[in-house]
Amino acid sequence: MNEYTGYRCPKCGFDSESYEPVPTALHPGTVLNERYLLGAVLGKGGFGITYIGYDNMLRQKVAVKEFFPSSVAYRDSNRTKEISLQSSDMAQVYSNGVRKFYDEAVTMSKLRNIPSIVGIFDFFYENNTAYIVMEYIDGTAVDKIVMNQGGLDIDMTLTIYYPIIQALKRVHSAGILHRDISPSNIMLDDKFRARLIDFGSSRAYSHEMSTDLTVILKKGFAAAEQYTRRGKHGPAEDVYSLCASMYYTLTGKVPPAAPDRRVFDTLQPIRSMGVDIPENIEKIIMKGMAVNEVDRYSDMEELSNAIDAAVMGEAPPEIETVKERIEKGHGAERARKISPVPDPQIALLMGAGVIFVLLVVILLVLLLKG
Repeated sequence: MNEYTGYRCPKCGFDSESYEPVPTALHPGTVLNERYLLGAVLGKGGFGITYIGYDNMLRQKVAVKEFFPSSVAYRDSNRTKEISLQSSDMAQVYSNGVRKFYDEAVTMSKLRNIPSIVGIFDFFYENNTAYIVMEYIDGTAVDKIVMNQGGLDIDMTLTIYYPIIQALKRVHSAGILHRDISPSNIMLDDKFRARLIDFGSSRAYSHEMSTDLTVILKKGFAAAEQYTRRGKHGPAEDVYSLCASMYYTLTGKVPPAAPDRRVFDTLQPIRSMGVDIPENIEKIIMKGMAVNEVDRYSDMEELSNAIDAAVMGEAPPEIETVKERIEKGHGAERARKISPVPDPQIALLMGAGVIFVLLVVILLVLLLKG
């Protein structure tokens, strides 16, 4: 991937004439770990830069993610490959971030056989940072499809998102959140199979989160609790992002930012925009987008169960939220189980039976007297 005019790499498709260099990114032609040849930048976010690459050992395209928190790090890529810090005061924060990035790659590599989740092949330290080598998905992001074609129908939407819901059950069970689910991070291949990519913003939620690294969020798709360090972080925030992505895929409209909805909720119901969707499916998606996490499905298992029931033609199961369970109280539920209230019809039959017995007794007394 030499940089000279008119050059097009036969391995990754890099074209020097159309490529626009990305400030701070490594130059095309850079080799990492004596194995991975980098090409163009595929994407740049708040926590990292993703490159298309070529594995010289396995002779295949790969995607390479570099840990590069833009709020902390910088690099003069014309002079060095090494990442430097904007302030020495951030050294410990940055070091912790690199370690978590690497450790999560180790965990994710053990889940590489989960369908609908991009596979991780390798991970290593270099240039004062860490890298993850992932499966390269040659396809089109859902947001690009919706931009070009408009909202998709409910059958196509469920075909895309249902397998991802099942995959996220296993990812969450390993203690990992994605934290950046959006239509731009869901790729469709030529057979319309969906793959969730870019776990660069995810961090193990079982560990204390850094209070210094700035979280870069996608407005409209990030849950309200992601905007605060003190929020309760768990699978419910991925539920929000996934349902918001379904909302966009169906309507072509980006939902209002979650914090704005706390003040004045302008989120339109899906059917009100003329989308042909069963009412019970609409209710499921809207519940998954509840601003307060206690009003949402708590995890992908609950969301999956609701969709299963709706698709089978039943009403969505009434899965209690944490808030509903608190309001009911365990004591009241226990009292109902110990002292159940009789069914009204049963009570009526019991009353009629007592009256009948009394009438029989009276009749027998009169006959004896006669």
